[in-house]
Amino acid sequence: MLAKVLYFILLEVSSNNKENTQNSSERSRRRKKVFRFILSVLTSLILLWLVYRKIDLNPLFEQLRKGDIGWGILLLSVLFEVIANTLRGLRWYIQLQPLSEQNISKPILIAGLWGTYTLNLVLPRMGDIWRCYLVSNTQKISFTSTLGSLVTERIVDLLMMLLLLLLVFVCYTTQTMQLLNHIRLANLLQQVLHSPWLYVALVLMVALVTLFRRTVTKWSVWTRLVTLGRSFVKGLISVRHMKGKWLFILLTFVIYFFYILAFYITFFAFPFMHNMGVGVGLLAFIMATFGVAVPVQGGIGPWHFMCITTLVAFGISHNNAGAFALVVHTFQTVGIAVVGLIAILFVPLLTRTSAYLTNKKQDINAYGKRNFEP
Repeated sequence: MLAKVLYFILLEVSSNNKENTQNSSERSRRRKKVFRFILSVLTSLILLWLVYRKIDLNPLFEQLRKGDIGWGILLLSVLFEVIANTLRGLRWYIQLQPLSEQNISKPILIAGLWGTYTLNLVLPRMGDIWRCYLVSNTQKISFTSTLGSLVTERIVDLLMMLLLLLLVFVCYTTQTMQLLNHIRLANLLQQVLHSPWLYVALVLMVALVTLFRRTVTKWSVWTRLVTLGRSFVKGLISVRHMKGKWLFILLTFVIYFFYILAFYITFFAFPFMHNMGVGVGLLAFIMATFGVAVPVQGGIGPWHFMCITTLVAFGISHNNAGAFALVVHTFQTVGIAVVGLIAILFVPLLTRTSAYLTNKKQDINAYGKRNFEP
């Protein structure tokens, strides 16, 4: 009898310890999430302060007071971005439809795309994980598959940016060289490319990797590079063998057309930007987009820095360039965030509607088989 009592006491203690461990682990995860959020916000604010610490914003306040800014044009730019994100949802549909056993709900995919940008303002890349989780739960697709489609999407986006960069360099060589000279990169590139030490270093690197291949392949950096390379190749292969690949490619070009248009038309919302041509607009768009790649909320700070640097290279004053970047980024970010928040609120309704229509279709098919099969 005493042994049984001791056994149950030990069992209860063990159960409590396990529960306490789980609670402690959960608290630790929450603390990490809060810490990451605070760190990301502080990083964004510090970067933004560093960019604007020497910029006088009084001219901006004067323009706001006089009503010189074309708010209608800025609103139209948000509409173009919404159209681009909607097309991204349709492009994602082409990727995911072959992976599902049922017809995928396009409204859920589009709502997921819209909501992504809102949640990315909370934590970088949080929205991407959320939309993969949303589609995985509602459309009967494995989370791994949705995450894989995201990798392919990123690879295609990178290729598009490189293609745009090449296009701008070929079609707007003068403006590109002017920007490179402004950031003192042109001379540096010429010095590096003409230096014999570059080629000596490349030969030595290849020789060392060849001689110590077994050791090098065990390095974590090498493993990550190989994994990244394989993901890149798999992403390209998946596009090549994709059903509807030509529509996928066409949508990609149309998406970037609307992104570029959404950025470029904002030039006409500011009197001091009217003389900037398409070449400058493309360069500013590319530079600002590379700024968004920095893992902070909404590219706050890096986006402004890259945009201001480009505009100053073409004669726009620091104050005016800073005002342009601040107004455009804030207006577009808030606009897209509001649209995304509305989409997130409508997700439960869309999910229930999608489930109802799927069940209804299954019932109709089952009825047809019972009554019309010979």
